[in-house]
Amino acid sequence: MPTYWLATAFVLLFGLVAWPGGITFVANLVFLQNLVGVGSVLPVAWSLVIEVWSYMLYALLAWFACGSSAAIRLLGRFVPQVHSRDCLLIVALFALPCLASLIRYDLAMQGASVQQIKQGLFPQLDALVYGGLLAWFQRSHRVCFGRLAGVTWLAPVCLLLMALLTASVPFLFVDVQSSVPPVSVGWLAFGFYPFAGLLASVFLLSVWNFRYACLPCCLGLFCRRLSRCSYSVYLLHLSVASLLAPLATGVAQFCLYLFGSILVGAVGWRLMERPFTRLRYVL
Repeated sequence: MPTYWLATAFVLLFGLVAWPGGITFVANLVFLQNLVGVGSVLPVAWSLVIEVWSYMLYALLAWFACGSSAAIRLLGRFVPQVHSRDCLLIVALFALPCLASLIRYDLAMQGASVQQIKQGLFPQLDALVYGGLLAWFQRSHRVCFGRLAGVTWLAPVCLLLMALLTASVPFLFVDVQSSVPPVSVGWLAFGFYPFAGLLASVFLLSVWNFRYACLPCCLGLFCRRLSRCSYSVYLLHLSVASLLAPLATGVAQFCLYLFGSILVGAVGWRLMERPFTRLRYVL
């Protein structure tokens, strides 16, 4: 959170983004911009809104599941194979994709733009559902989880399936201001998003046992350092792109953008992330 706030202040102070107004600024600080219909100061922050509120919803479901003994007893009759404490949570995790799919379908039928569907909080209610199911599976079926995590061919198969799945919705990546083609509304709402979430979870499962030690020394060191500052890279990389926008496009410009983003992210990690990470342990 402090890193996000500091990055927001950084792009405003250095003129990388015009001052949006007091209401928009405050909405951005508390992750309400998607709900109140204002823009994001940091262009990538729309996904952080979905992430933060999904965490809140997930925590609320977990708390409610632990505190609702009557609901647990009722649901236990229908799904006795699930641990009683997990019962309500699991049912909710299966219900949320259905609800999110109906919301996506309704928005697409009303002519909403691709951007509204991709970046809206309610159409993405199932954002953490698949990861939640993966976490439950890891905790409740450790032996089976461990066996699947050791299957070497699972990762490339997941990557291939995700590539094929992405190819089925090219309009998601072309013009985000246009509406969803009528022939693709049902597939986008009820097919693409649930399949993408499940495949992403299976891919995480397939690389669960990955260790940097399996890479060459220099490459492993680079990947470690990049993963450490990846959040700052994520927050600031579009600001680097805006600075380089006047330049012509090409391989050299892309390399400048790529390594410039990593450099800015590394500085951001050192000046913004690391101090607060250390402060957390002090507090």
